[in-house]
Amino acid sequence: MAWGTGGEMVRRVAFWFTAILVVIISGCYYYQQHQKKVETIPDGIPPLKIERLPSDDNTKSGKNVFQTQLQSHWQSDATSHSNERILTNLITEFKSRSLKVLKTADEEKAYHEMLSSAGNLRTVLNALSEIPKDFSEHELENRMDEVRFIDEALSWADNQEKAWLIQQVEGIVSRPISSLDIPLEAKQLLGGDKMELYGILATISPQEARKVLGKTVKNRKDLALLEYSHNMYGLSIGLPE
Repeated sequence: MAWGTGGEMVRRVAFWFTAILVVIISGCYYYQQHQKKVETIPDGIPPLKIERLPSDDNTKSGKNVFQTQLQSHWQSDATSHSNERILTNLITEFKSRSLKVLKTADEEKAYHEMLSSAGNLRTVLNALSEIPKDFSEHELENRMDEVRFIDEALSWADNQEKAWLIQQVEGIVSRPISSLDIPLEAKQLLGGDKMELYGILATISPQEARKVLGKTVKNRKDLALLEYSHNMYGLSIGLPE
């Protein structure tokens, strides 16, 4: 955006400086007023059922309840960001290791340990189970990488978590999508996951794939996704009439 003349630049800088100063002053005033009112819990924030330490002498005071609520919100937000970082780091490492064709014995061992880690698998499954809030191309690529992680984990015949993982994937694929009250973009992302995971499941465990078909037969829209997956993967499992 063009700044215009020198006088215009001065006016703009003065405007933003004034606006920032007002925000700071307002924040200080609000903080002072807030400190006078923390004895009561604000409306709309229900008390949280949190076990308090016996050493807390003011467990019944509104101040401690309110502070506990704020701390809980901060911890929840921090946990969410922490989980995102863990997932991002895991997928980045997975992509790096999976793309290396000629692995040493140690590299192969480390790669398989990654694919058989219950913690890693839960991290990826949780991400694929959540309702998407980001509908960007970047999110689409992320979900494709997450599905590929599950594919690699299931394709490794000696994976000790394989039986458990098959059950988890069957649960995700069986979840109805078309009836969910969510944005269309979210349904499209979940539908893509559903088709990919079903194709992987049908290839690895046709028996579990048949269970999914049995659960989906009454939902024609979701069944249509599986039919598309049949065509895409060339699956031999018979579709319900």
